[in-house]
Amino acid sequence: MGSDPFESIWKVQETDSAGLGLSVNDSGFRVRAGTILLGLDSAGARHLLIPLAPGESCPASERGEALEVSRIKVDGAEYLSIACLDENLRPIFSQFSQDVVESIEQSTSPASAAYRVFLKWKSMFLEAMSRVPLSDGALAGLIGELLTLEKILNAGGHRSIDYWTGPVGSQHDFRTKLFAIEVKASLSRSGRRVQISSIDQLDSDDQVSLWLNFHRMSRDPAGENLAQHLERVLNAGADTASLTRKLSNLGLDGTKINIYDKDRFKLLESNLYLVDQNFPRIVRSSFKSGRLPAGIVRMSYDIELATEPPTALSANSISAVFDEFAKDS
Repeated sequence: MGSDPFESIWKVQETDSAGLGLSVNDSGFRVRAGTILLGLDSAGARHLLIPLAPGESCPASERGEALEVSRIKVDGAEYLSIACLDENLRPIFSQFSQDVVESIEQSTSPASAAYRVFLKWKSMFLEAMSRVPLSDGALAGLIGELLTLEKILNAGGHRSIDYWTGPVGSQHDFRTKLFAIEVKASLSRSGRRVQISSIDQLDSDDQVSLWLNFHRMSRDPAGENLAQHLERVLNAGADTASLTRKLSNLGLDGTKINIYDKDRFKLLESNLYLVDQNFPRIVRSSFKSGRLPAGIVRMSYDIELATEPPTALSANSISAVFDEFAKDS
């Protein structure tokens, strides 16, 4: 494909964007169902949009720290969207997009072919992510997940920790057959405001009991750092090899963990909420069509947990929930 044909299009979109909705342009390449588009959304995420033929199967939605794969509508047409969520990864995303286009132009199933390329490049994105230090919010979020993982292990959760699904970009941070837990961490000095990053984050199957575990913490020289939280998880029974693999999915290894030694956090409060029909949330069923309205690519929103409802569980009830989750692990 030669020199990068996409970067200039995205640059123009960034210059011209009004910050509303999804701006799209013709990439200059086609598949059987139509023209491949390049897009930029209101959050600044770059999109590669692959048109879908009527009835064409599409990979399930997937969101990680760096990339999001989803099915969306643009001007009434269905597309597979692959979005780059981290501006630090734009150069590698541009190379990835070129590889996708070259791989799918003659494919009878472009969406499936694109997803195979996505899986091939996944490790390269993780490696690129590992070179970018975690922000305060991302580090607090990881420590929040480790706090929840420690609770599950202390309740008797399986040491393989396969149920810790956050590091692989799954819909929820923890998942068993019957339970799901979404973890939110906040460094705010007051309140319990959390950001919900997608429409699916607080949604679940009817047979799955979904919970939100909220941790509020503060930076404190007397607090614990990432290495100490990892040690606590190991002491609670986590399998070392399994934990290493999970951290590798986040682009972390032993040498990179040490750079956060001076970042110490003190836990101020930890609450657990049942996410049910009374919990403040926006999910696909909130819309008559059962999906995001046409033209809306993805959405995030904030909720405030400081005012009731929702009501946080008591300490005894929290223990009972973690006991049941552990049994199902």
